[in-house]
Amino acid sequence: MSYERIIETMRDTCAACECDWPCDDKTEDGHGPMLSDSDMVWVICGRCRGDGTLGGYPGFYTQADFDEDPDLREDYMSHRRSCEDCNGRGKVRELTAEARSRPDVDAWIRSDYEIDATYAQEKAMGA
Repeated sequence: MSYERIIETMRDTCAACECDWPCDDKTEDGHGPMLSDSDMVWVICGRCRGDGTLGGYPGFYTQADFDEDPDLREDYMSHRRSCEDCNGRGKVRELTAEARSRPDVDAWIRSDYEIDATYAQEKAMGA
C-alpha cells in the first residue's frame, strides 16, 4: 500500500499543534513535522515495478473492441503513460515499521481509510 498522501500531509503538519509546518510557534518543545526522513524508506513501485510507465489506459476499451480490431490492441498496449502511483519515478516512499506502529501515525492511516471509504460510498450512490 502506498502512503504517499499520508506522508505528504504528515510532513507538512506540526506534531505539537497540528498546524501547517513550519509553524509560527517554535518556542515550546515538540514543534516539528509529524514525520521525519528517518520515518520513511524508498521502495520500488509495485504498480509499474520500477519502470515509471504503464501501458494503455485501463478501462478505455473492452475486449470486444480488441476482438473487432486486432491492431487496436497492439497500438493501445504500445502507448506508454506515466505511472500514477509513483509519478514516473519508479519508486515510492513507504513508512517504516516503527513509524507505522506509532499511535499518531496509525490514527492518520485509519482516518485516511475512512475518508477513502466515504468517497467510495458517495461515488457508488452517484454523488
